[in-house]
Amino acid sequence: MSTSQPLWERARILTDRLLAVPPTAYQQRSLGAAFCLFLNPEVKTVLHQAESVSASALSRFFNEYNWDTTVCWMLLGDAQWDLLLQTVKRKHHPCLRLRVDLTSVPKTGRQLPFVRGYNEVYGSHLVILFAHYGTLKFPVGYRVYRSKGTPTPVTLARDLLRTVPHTIRTRFRVRVLADSGFEAAALLDEVRMLGFKFVVGIRSTRRTAWR
Repeated sequence: MSTSQPLWERARILTDRLLAVPPTAYQQRSLGAAFCLFLNPEVKTVLHQAESVSASALSRFFNEYNWDTTVCWMLLGDAQWDLLLQTVKRKHHPCLRLRVDLTSVPKTGRQLPFVRGYNEVYGSHLVILFAHYGTLKFPVGYRVYRSKGTPTPVTLARDLLRTVPHTIRTRFRVRVLADSGFEAAALLDEVRMLGFKFVVGIRSTRRTAWR
């Protein structure tokens, strides 16, 4: 998308590209209804409030259809990074904050995928990377922590930080923020290797060797 386009035009183009991803017109219509439902702050986000499609159709769209959502995430991510670059077009080496957070979403079903007990919460556990610049704040990636024996939250956070585009790394002074759950040396070494600075919480009982 051209950086000279107004925001509403860029948003329209992004929406059209996202709606074209599902393979059938039926699924594209369901995705459009989902956009109207979840992006309207005046409408309660329950499936039966959706317009033009039934609640059962939306449920099938989210839970049964097997289509590649990776393309959607790539389109959305590219648009978000482009918006950041457009925002700082005339600024000298601005500072971008990247916050790593572990978010647990409580769930009650026993047959749901990726649901387990962790940190006294039974549900889905997501490592999310947020970007902050001025009044802009949005998630730029996430990873699901599946269970013991799979990549740890620290490993998932390292993976997310590696996805930050080279154009962002060179255009911004990047500061990584995280709480004490991400104080592992492996993450801090990764941050240094990427050329970022960091502010990470350290438990008061932790012995730290400064080098």
